[in-house]
Amino acid sequence: MDRHTGAPEDFTFTTVDVPGATNTGAAGINNLGHIVGGYNQSSGFFPDHGFLDVGGMFTVIDDPNATSETTATDINRSDQIVGSYNFTDPNHRVDRAGSFDHLLDVAGFDARGVVRWAVVSS
Repeated sequence: MDRHTGAPEDFTFTTVDVPGATNTGAAGINNLGHIVGGYNQSSGFFPDHGFLDVGGMFTVIDDPNATSETTATDINRSDQIVGSYNFTDPNHRVDRAGSFDHLLDVAGFDARGVVRWAVVSS
């Protein structure tokens, strides 16, 4: 329901099925309608691969350092994708050009990949 008018809102449901996948899970969508997530090609709980869906055209996302379980978890309006994979250090991101960055090399993250917060008291 629309919180201002009380009228029902209109939604469009879209099925996201990566070709050849046994399971597909969407995790993020941006203002352009580009969808990211993960999918399995075999049985299992965790995704085998990440994906980007642009108008039904799927791009597989696999971190080159991954031993398994790559997934894309979100995408911003600049098509920058963030995600994770199964390895000893799951702190990477991939950009639209396919460049993978190690997040621990980015200012603001500690050794565990957690954002550092500054507490200022007045």
